[in-house]
Amino acid sequence: DGRKVSGGIAELRDGAVILGIGINVHQTEEQLPADARVPATSLQLNGRMCELDDLLAALGSAYSTWRDAGLAALHGRIAKRDYLRGTTVTVGDVSGTCSGIATDGRLEIDGTFVESGEVAL
Repeated sequence: DGRKVSGGIAELRDGAVILGIGINVHQTEEQLPADARVPATSLQLNGRMCELDDLLAALGSAYSTWRDAGLAALHGRIAKRDYLRGTTVTVGDVSGTCSGIATDGRLEIDGTFVESGEVAL
């Protein structure tokens, strides 16, 4: 419903991908920021209660798949949750409509693949 439950950032540094993620798991409405750029929600508020151990196991499994088979093996799961798809974004000097994340991890904006940079909405 246009509300953000999680976010991530990936950075390529010295041939390695550094991934930072944040997931709102058990937060109540009162615990979420009211002034967020994208309205926030949590798994709990969406009726998806889960144990942290189960969530960490699922993330570990996805990471193993990514490490062993590459992003393409997870692309279908990621692409259907891509919040940026169809929005107007700017990365560096490239602006336009985001087409999504390519199977190699690059962001596609109006047919142009962006190698790196901070996304501005």
